[in-house]
Amino acid sequence: MFVSDSKLVQQERRALLDRGLRIDYLGFFLVAVGFGCLQIVLDKFEREDGFSSNFICSFAAVACVALVALVFRELTTAQPIVNLRLFKSRAFAISCGVMFAFGFIINSTTQILPQFTQELLGYDATNAGLTLGLGGLVTLFFMPVAGIVTGRVFQPKWLVMMSLAGTGVALLHSAGLDLNIGFWDVSLSRLYQVIWLPFLFIPLSTVQFIGIPPEENNNASALINMMRNLGGSFGVSLVTTQLAWRDQFHHARLAEHITPYNGFVNALGSIAGRVEQQASVMSYLDVFIMLGVISLVLCPVCILLPKLPKGAQVNAH
Repeated sequence: MFVSDSKLVQQERRALLDRGLRIDYLGFFLVAVGFGCLQIVLDKFEREDGFSSNFICSFAAVACVALVALVFRELTTAQPIVNLRLFKSRAFAISCGVMFAFGFIINSTTQILPQFTQELLGYDATNAGLTLGLGGLVTLFFMPVAGIVTGRVFQPKWLVMMSLAGTGVALLHSAGLDLNIGFWDVSLSRLYQVIWLPFLFIPLSTVQFIGIPPEENNNASALINMMRNLGGSFGVSLVTTQLAWRDQFHHARLAEHITPYNGFVNALGSIAGRVEQQASVMSYLDVFIMLGVISLVLCPVCILLPKLPKGAQVNAH
């Protein structure tokens, strides 16, 4: 009721309808098949034993062919359903890459932190979910602060770099978690991870549209949101797989030192359970380290983002 399209969008719609709107049905089909199959691969990869499964390989092949065909189609048609030409803008291309990576990191931690508390600390689903609540409240508080300082006090690229660095350090800090932590330790760990979100999303939404024609803002907004969601899907899939692989690795290494000849033969059952528990903890910590390193490695990329001209009005969503 209270949201309406801008005059520019209304004019564009009328112009398209007047000259005959052509819908890119082939592009739409390739998007559906390519990303649909890719999502199935990401969701089922760990459970189906990865590329050892014919099911995964088949869907991965279909996704690859469809997405490659999509690129060629969208670069050669006059009215593409996905305007890939927008990636010619340096600001937009880098913003999409950063958004993909941040979706990768944040979605992954949103899954594994409650999972950690349920599997290893014995939390029920409600308390595991509540560990994320404090971070959400603090993020809400800092949203207007990020809006005030973006462009007025700091250039967007420095805020984005600060956010990635802060998130990386927070994730490395989370690699120090153990089985003796309490509810507030987990909540604070999550707070340290997400307190930087406003200082990434708002500056990035400001700078990503530099060089993008105003009439393409809707297409650009759709693409960058797709990159964030796609990054989240890749992140959850990779993290789930890594947890399983690292658990097996640590279990094998720890079990090497447990034999019937080292004086613990009467307690081997209890020790086996402890080994499994410790291996699981170490696998989670490995994932936190991996995500932290990814976040820190991305920091220098932000230098390539353009400066926001003083007093410039940039169209954004």
